Amino acid sequence: FKLELHTDAVVAIFGYDGMTITTIRERTNCRMRLLGPCANPSLRAFEMSGAQDAVLAACGLILAEMQKSCATNPNVCTPAVDGPQYTVKMLVRGDACGCIIGKGGATINAMRQMSGANIKVESAEGNSYEQAVAAVSQGLEQPSDRVIAFVGLITSVHAAVIDVIPRITTFLKQARQKGFVGFGG
Repeated sequence: FKLELHTDAVVAIFGYDGMTITTIRERTNCRMRLLGPCANPSLRAFEMSGAQDAVLAACGLILAEMQKSCATNPNVCTPAVDGPQYTVKMLVRGDACGCIIGKGGATINAMRQMSGANIKVESAEGNSYEQAVAAVSQGLEQPSDRVIAFVGLITSVHAAVIDVIPRITTFLKQARQKGFVGFGG
């Protein structure tokens, strides 16, 4: 999984001399690395891997650190009457988005209702499952990641993220079983 965050949030998550990120890694056993600069220089992506429980725990600690260190930072959250509204973006394989959206949008609507977060899967041209399968079978370039944006109170964003990760994990396991290992992100 990859989380795309504002650089101010990334600085907070790293902490002084990397102490915060080291603590998160040690407490969760989640492997985390900062990826190179994005097209937008004010954003950076963390790649997280490991057991599902480790990734879920790391996400929780990252969001807690964002809330603790960035609650008044306008680059990380927007003030609102009911509390600061955070935006967190998750980058996922383009072909995995269907398991988040669901038939007729039913799954994503249920997640929005349960979490209280606004969840949006950003559209991307050429990222359907069929196109991904065709790309792999023809040896073509793999489809790019798509963005799932979560906006809301930090507790709502956390609830939504911990609902999405197991769904993506299940999709990836099923894709591996079918032999679709290398495409996406």
